[in-house]
Order: sequence, then structure tokens, then C-alpha cells
Amino acid sequence: MIKINRALLSVTDKKGLSFLAKALRRFDVELVASDGTGKFLQSEGIPFLPLAEVTGYNQAFDGRCKSLSVQVMGSLLFDREKHGAEAEKLGVVPIDLVVCNLYDFYSVWRDETDADKLIEQIDIGGVALLRASAKNHRYVVSLSDVEDYDNFVQELEENQGNISVQTSKRLAIKSFVKCSEYDRMIALGLSDDALRYGENPHQNAWCYPVEDFAFAGLRQLQGKQLSYNNFLDIKAGLECAREQDLPACVIIKHGNPCGISAGTSNENLLSLAWSGDSVSAFGSVIVFSYEVAQQDLAFLCLEDKSRTKFVEAVIAPSFSSDAREYLARKKKLAVCTYDKEAKFSDVAFKQLDTLMIAQEVDAVEAEDLQVIVGDENGLDRGLISFGTKVVKNLLSNAVTVVYRDEKNCFRQVSMGCGQPNRLDAIELAVRKLKRAIELGDFTGKTSDCYLISDAFLPFADNVDAIAETGITTIVQPGGSIRDKQVIQACEKRGVRLVLTGVRHFRH
Repeated sequence: MIKINRALLSVTDKKGLSFLAKALRRFDVELVASDGTGKFLQSEGIPFLPLAEVTGYNQAFDGRCKSLSVQVMGSLLFDREKHGAEAEKLGVVPIDLVVCNLYDFYSVWRDETDADKLIEQIDIGGVALLRASAKNHRYVVSLSDVEDYDNFVQELEENQGNISVQTSKRLAIKSFVKCSEYDRMIALGLSDDALRYGENPHQNAWCYPVEDFAFAGLRQLQGKQLSYNNFLDIKAGLECAREQDLPACVIIKHGNPCGISAGTSNENLLSLAWSGDSVSAFGSVIVFSYEVAQQDLAFLCLEDKSRTKFVEAVIAPSFSSDAREYLARKKKLAVCTYDKEAKFSDVAFKQLDTLMIAQEVDAVEAEDLQVIVGDENGLDRGLISFGTKVVKNLLSNAVTVVYRDEKNCFRQVSMGCGQPNRLDAIELAVRKLKRAIELGDFTGKTSDCYLISDAFLPFADNVDAIAETGITTIVQPGGSIRDKQVIQACEKRGVRLVLTGVRHFRH
């Protein structure tokens, strides 16, 4: 347990401060307070020690330096078991609790256009106090959120002025998250790099300067400013393209690869990818995994207004000079390069308001394929690998219909994704497959197509819907309590069933 004998209070938001300070005083905790916080405590009749008496100086440089000193930082950072003698020699008195919230940079940023005034809202000492106390959380409690005051006081009272190390660790993690969020907000505010708009026109959006901090070394060569949605689509396209072993072309719409092809015949890859969903490809982002020449772009027909394919952006590791000239015909078309060798993070983060969650990136390894129904002879493992890498990049529930043509090019023929159940995803893929056939986008045999599912097929009706199209191979993880029914349906329909044992949900 951590005995709270001395607390440092330095807060911008005074909400709940009187309640907390009075609770601390009931346990004879000495309160040290910065100027603004001290004035508030004084108005509430709560005794405190001014911070200046600890640091040995009044605030300096118009308030830019208040808490940064050996006396304060040392009192938070010294190891109580190892550094006691040194702390005593330096006259450093331990502080056991830091109560701190930071300058409200965001509110000022939204309302203030004066850069000098905005800079003064960057909290330095507060961040240092939180990080120091959070680092030394075995001995020092870091309290960074007013919403935690009630629980903190309750534990303080239950333990007669003590706080558990477990609680201290939990609060320390929260302080690190607060500091991380704060620094990101400052970086956005100082970058002054507003995007055209967010996911919708009424939403403001920003990014760090693209030239300095873009993921995968992204560099824009021409065209209108990238939007929030463009960035999301580019990232989705890069993630999908980089996984393919062969040169690949990916067409992204609303975060999903609506079209993708891979093969050694580069010239035809764009048209193959486009035919995966020629309707959805309108207004898409195109990502190539290889250097692009003009002939690779001929399908876009940029020289003919009546036949030009409208796309938002074209992304590739590099472009030949003739490709650059060709793309320059469309001045507003965003054209970007990226570093093909750039390493993507092994951990994927998502922020849910104040909650940060993270997971290992989903990787497609050499999966153990088991043919449960049908003949293993003629099984196209390359096509399964291609399709699995595609379906893992589709929003769940998801299925993809993939095909290998006579030139050994892989392509997505249709897909269904983002559905609350698998049958809807399958029916969507089937509908898109029929449309591709009607439009002449797909002229091969459906019996040569494979349907790849990102998770198990839960019911036999899934098999029936697939079999109606003429598709004769289904690849799925398996693991449903109704696997037997699905297997029986495949046997009845003459559909080969391959199990991978690995699910690839993407939410």
C-alpha cells in the first residue's frame, strides 16, 4: 500500500477539487499547490503549502517554469528503497500523490487563430508531473482525471489514508494515455494542416504534416488535397497490396478492396481489378504494389473525357516519367508514392474515446488446409492464399469469390462484406457475381471460382446459396457447432469443402 502523506495539486479543471482536497486533509495530508490551484484552495479555506516554497523560486518566464526543479521532480522520481539517503542529502521531501490535469489546448485551438497565444497553452510542467509520478507508480499515485476522484477518496477512506499499488498502476496507465492524447492534439494544432473535411462535409479533420509523418513514406506528387477518407482508403489499399507475393493492383472503396488482381502481367492488372466491381470502382482509390508505367494506366482512358474512369487517387511505389505525364492530364487527380520497404506496425491500435485498445496485426501464415469434402487433387493452394489475404482485408462478415485466369493472374470476381450475418454477405457476393457476368466483367467459369469466407459457415443454407451459382469450392475456417450440417450440404451439392482452421475477422 502507498501511504499518502504529501500531495501536489496543480489543476486546470477545478471541478471536484474542493471535495478531494478536504478528503486528503481529513487524513492529515500536506497539500502543495501551484499558484492557480492555491488561490482556489485559499478561497475554499483549505490550508496548503505554495509550490514556490518547495522549488525555492517563484514562477519564472511568465509562468513557463513553475514545477520543474530537482526538489519537485526528485520528490516524485526517487526510488524510496534505493535513493533515500541521496534524497535526504538534497533536501528532497517525498510527494506521494500528484493531482494534475492539463491546459485545455483543444478548446483554445478551436477558438484561437493567434499562433503565439496557442503555443502558451502547451502544458509542459503538468505533463512532466504526470509522467514522473506515473513512472514511479510503486511509490507515487498519479491522479489525472476528475472522474476518478470519487473512487480514489472511497479507497483512501477504506484504507485509512492508503492507496493500493494496483490502483496506482491503473491510474499511472491512464496518465500515460492522457499525455499521449495531449501530445497528439498539440501536434495536430501546430501542424495547421487541415484536411478538406472528415468522413462527412460537416466534420472538421486534420492530420500531421504529410511530408514529415506520413505512414509508409507517403508523398503526394500532384492533385487536390487528400481527404480524411482518402487516407483511410490508401492505408487499406497498402495493407492489402503489400501482402500479395505477386505484383498487385487493389481498388479500394470505403475501406474495402472492391477489386484486386495479382500476377506477372502488369499491363492487364488494373482492368482485372476494376472488373471485380466496376460499379463500386467509381470514385475509388487505386493502389499498385509495383512501379507504374503509362501502359499500366491505359485502362483509365484519361485522354478521352467520354471514357475516362473517375478515381480519387492513384498510389504506387514509383511512376515512370511517361506515367507521370499521363496522370498530369487530370490536374485534380491525387497521385502519391510510398516506400514499398517501409515497415508497418506489428500492433494495431484503436481509440474508443478515452479507451485505447490494441492487438497484434492479423497475419496470414501457411495455414493447414484440410479437404473435408471432395478431391484434394487439383486444389489451387495459390488461389486460396490469394483469396485469404483478400478476405482478411474486407470488413466482416465477409466472403470473396476469387479466380485464376489462363494467364495465371489472380483476381477477385465479387465480394460481400460488412454484413451482420454471413448469409447476407454470401447473397451480396452472389448478386455481384451475377452482375459481373451480365456486364461481361467476368467471362470465366463459375465452377473454377473459389469462395473464401473469413469465418465459419454457420448454416447449411449458406452452402445452398453458394452452390446455386455453380461455384464448386468453398474455403472456410470451420468450427461451427453445425459443421456436420454444412459438410452434409456440401456432400449433397457436390461442393468441395476446405477448412483452414483460422478465422480472419476485421471490424
